Amino acid sequence: MENRAAIRSNERTWFGGLRVDPENNIMKTNVGSLDRLFRILAGCAVLGAGYHCKSWWGFVGLLPLVTAFVRFCPAYVPFGLNTCAARPDQSVRPRR
Repeated sequence: MENRAAIRSNERTWFGGLRVDPENNIMKTNVGSLDRLFRILAGCAVLGAGYHCKSWWGFVGLLPLVTAFVRFCPAYVPFGLNTCAARPDQSVRPRR
């Protein structure tokens, strides 16, 4: 029982009960700062255009806003894309 309690203490619950383990990091951050800025601007522009045109299509602008705030884009995963800057401890070092 102690193992389960230790595992549960390390897990965080996100939307819809999705568990995210910080050690295994199921939802790794793959949206960088510049990409995040463009997503926020594009999302606001689409929402504004939808409001201006009185169209339900404006709600499509929520998708880039959500991915910007969560900092995870599921469309990047199959292609292995990541726009985050590499941290010094994660940088690729040549083998000697």
